[in-house]
Amino acid sequence: MTFEGFTAAGVRCDLGIPVSVRINRGEDAPADDFTGFFPWGGADEPISRIRVMREGKLCFFGFVDEQAREFTEDGAMLKIVARSRAVLLLDNEAMPQAYCAPSFSTVFRRHAAPYGFSRYEIPPSGKTGEFSVSKGMSEWQVLESFCCRYLGALPRITRGDVFLAGVRPADGPVVFGGLSGGIPWTSLSIRRKDWERISDVFVQSKRGDYTTRVPDDQTARMGIVRKRYLSASGGVSDADRVLAAARRRSFELKLECPAWADAEPGTPAVVRGAPGGEISGLSVYQVSCSLTGDGERTAVVFRRE
Repeated sequence: MTFEGFTAAGVRCDLGIPVSVRINRGEDAPADDFTGFFPWGGADEPISRIRVMREGKLCFFGFVDEQAREFTEDGAMLKIVARSRAVLLLDNEAMPQAYCAPSFSTVFRRHAAPYGFSRYEIPPSGKTGEFSVSKGMSEWQVLESFCCRYLGALPRITRGDVFLAGVRPADGPVVFGGLSGGIPWTSLSIRRKDWERISDVFVQSKRGDYTTRVPDDQTARMGIVRKRYLSASGGVSDADRVLAAARRRSFELKLECPAWADAEPGTPAVVRGAPGGEISGLSVYQVSCSLTGDGERTAVVFRRE
């Protein structure tokens, strides 16, 4: 792996071999984050960006949030904390304004393109309506709000800076375990989180009451009672999405891998060699890759697709 820093003027510097590195990615975290410790050689030039390459592929590129010099008995260390380019959308406030039935391309052009984003993939969208940008909303919140309201999907930005909403990453399915080249794993755990489940969603009518009930029969059969209410702006389709998202959150499978398993969140996955046989129908939810003196390791969390 190679680690390169860049000054604000674009001057490149080789950061050398790190003492330790961790990169975290998550389906519900717009920006990936990086934390690395490097031997410090005495240079004082601030680094504004960092790029990590592995076997010719981009692992991480982002903006430095923090850098610090730390001194121990083993010597001086440079600590670098950074987030991927999605941080530009998270940290910038959007201009308050009102749209009348905007297309996604219009919203993207005004709230993402000015920060260097040019590619997006979304499903075919239907009609939109009034859409307002309130004071204090970030550019990311504007895009996320539009996608949830009119596309029924949470957005994500890939490491290649492609904005995705309701579309899977191009990679996949990723295979973990097995004897045919799958990513090896050393431990597996499965959690059933019943507290995430929702038994009923009530949808507000135009009259203002909540007479429309959308149940989750499977959750009810489990003896779980947990209800939610949706405003009139939603509908039965929104209620179905709320219930589906709750069911998805209620299942979690975690693998510990003795390798750098840098999968993209949202990618379909299969786990082989598990007790009871192969587990399919999974989607990568969170990935935490680390590199230390003991080697490479990855913790991967999956949810049901």
